[in-house]
Amino acid sequence: AGKHASGSGNTECAPCGAGKFASNMGQVDCVDARKGHYVDAEGATKERECEAGTYASALGSRECVAANAGFFVDEKGADGQTPCNAGEFSEDTGNEECSRCPAGTFSKAASPSCTSCDAG
Repeated sequence: AGKHASGSGNTECAPCGAGKFASNMGQVDCVDARKGHYVDAEGATKERECEAGTYASALGSRECVAANAGFFVDEKGADGQTPCNAGEFSEDTGNEECSRCPAGTFSKAASPSCTSCDAG
């Protein structure tokens, strides 16, 4: 497992590259990691699920990407990030949730920070 032999006349099995895996012995082709999952090393026998705060939007991902500031990922195995709602923010990358703007401030959707209200 973790190797493949595509075509005929092979003299040895080749390890699956990063982003792909082979879970069964005698597999002809390696399988791409599904969206929301990744394979970070060659010769893998299974894919791994992205943690909350990260996502993988493409098939065959080698790593998960941290959610951008102003966005969040609240579940494992996500294939995308969600923007914070208006009135909320996320200052850092890799957030699992957004925070509410404090009193006297506001934000638009997908904002990394809150803005103070003008006097008057």
